[in-house]
Amino acid sequence: CGGIVIADRPLTWYLPLERAAKDVVVTQFEMRAVEAIGLVKMDLLGNRALTTIGDCIELARRHRGVEVDLDRLPADDPATAARVAVGDTLNCFQLESPAMRHLLRMLRCGTLEETIAAVALIRPGAAESGMKEVFCRRHRGLEPVAFTHPRLEPVLRATHGVMLYEEDVMCVAAALTGLPLAEGDTLRRAISAARGDEEFRSLERGFVQLAAGNGVEPGAAREVWRDLARFAAYAFCKAHAAGYGTLGWQCAALKTRFPAEYAVGVLNHHAGMYPTWVHVEDLRRHGVEFRAPCVNASDWDTTLEVAGSGLREPPPSRLRGASEERSAVRVGLGRVAGLAAATGARIVAARAERPYRSLADLAARTHPTLPELEALILAGALDGTARTRPSLLLEARVSNGIGAGRRARAGAGAARELVAPDGAPLLPGAAPPMDLPALPEFAPAERVRGECRSTGLWFSAHPLDVFVPPEALRGVTPAAALPDRAGRRATVAGLPCAWRRVETRGGGTMLFLTLADRSGLAECVLFPDAYRALAGALRGEVVRMEGRLDETLGAVTLVVERAKTLS
Repeated sequence: CGGIVIADRPLTWYLPLERAAKDVVVTQFEMRAVEAIGLVKMDLLGNRALTTIGDCIELARRHRGVEVDLDRLPADDPATAARVAVGDTLNCFQLESPAMRHLLRMLRCGTLEETIAAVALIRPGAAESGMKEVFCRRHRGLEPVAFTHPRLEPVLRATHGVMLYEEDVMCVAAALTGLPLAEGDTLRRAISAARGDEEFRSLERGFVQLAAGNGVEPGAAREVWRDLARFAAYAFCKAHAAGYGTLGWQCAALKTRFPAEYAVGVLNHHAGMYPTWVHVEDLRRHGVEFRAPCVNASDWDTTLEVAGSGLREPPPSRLRGASEERSAVRVGLGRVAGLAAATGARIVAARAERPYRSLADLAARTHPTLPELEALILAGALDGTARTRPSLLLEARVSNGIGAGRRARAGAGAARELVAPDGAPLLPGAAPPMDLPALPEFAPAERVRGECRSTGLWFSAHPLDVFVPPEALRGVTPAAALPDRAGRRATVAGLPCAWRRVETRGGGTMLFLTLADRSGLAECVLFPDAYRALAGALRGEVVRMEGRLDETLGAVTLVVERAKTLS
């Protein structure tokens, strides 16, 4: 009758699907039960990445006159390959984590097929079985390809003798035991679901017996079983890896060809493990210009502008020639902290009549609350009034105080003034004229802090340029230069932007920390002793770290021995 089955949540709800049906029951079942009764289970993933890609393509068409066909993107494009091979893949779907960027560098990944392999190789099944480094060395010709048993050569030749995908478990089991592929997949699931040593040993005995019956020596069968057991814990099927890898490769290709257009999609849709400022700084390093929110130029979402103008769309007569213009990214009003969507809509709608000439003009026509107005000022959205931010803040607070007093006096003995849900007065009076002193502009550090508080970004200067004195950065190696110092000692300084705590087998805690500076990202690790001693020094805005640079197949990590807060 048109029912829908959604797996993985034990919840029943109702959704009208057709006019002819009053209510269609949509029942959610546990995913394995759905599979057991023969229904198809689908995971819909990567939706934000798809929207980012779609927006980038549409902007490339409108602003550059370029039609992008994703199906025709080269699988070995040299420019994209150069980016992926060095792990320059921030804001690229599935390719941006520290571990993944290290793996891409270790693998020297330069094609779509290699990207797909990397997406599978980073999963716990392959990574924790010790096969990640083996695969990279064999792929780069640094060690010979070897097979645990001769029967595995036709099965694992394409993956250098390493199990990489879920299908490899099925094929290895079938090759050694003679089981049909479907039963090989059942064995893979049984290994993953095994609980307790006895259940696991029972599976091993059954596997060794089947292999022996198929002419395989018990010792070789046990060796293959150990590989199977380590790998089958969690891996990707090749179709899953291919879907993820293709999206990641497309993101890298679009970022390479259309960085400004791609940046718009990232700011509007991306949600990864890093704060937005990390992506903005990365895109700035690739030549993208970002402009602060502006009440006369910003929409609610982030948009693309032709450099040197306030146009959010190029004129139709110049559509084909727009590719010659350098575009800039105008950060949207939606990035301003605490600004209600209704207020943003009023700002965009009212300026269609005429631009805002002053703070009083904006307040009279759009009625923002005082916190909203202060956030806009700190973000730089009113810099076009040619007044300093302290002057604007003073005007906003004085006018708010005068207005509040006037409303209180007018409302004595009468009904209170009506206020909208977002705080805007429904019956506003005209703003009184004021003659306020002009105040000097904030110091650069205070401007940057205000921008950070209001938008999470900065536009006036980089924090490392204004938060710490130059002498505190003497002897520091830029993050981008760390690979050249592999095996030596180095000092880095930057803003902490990502961290992950890991419990060790000995009961200690180690920390993986990413520091960002102007040149890029530095990956750091603090082992338990260092973490216990230095945890208190990692809580500042800017942190300086010193240690030795460990290198694995071209990927470097700073093993931290000393650390201190600079700001």
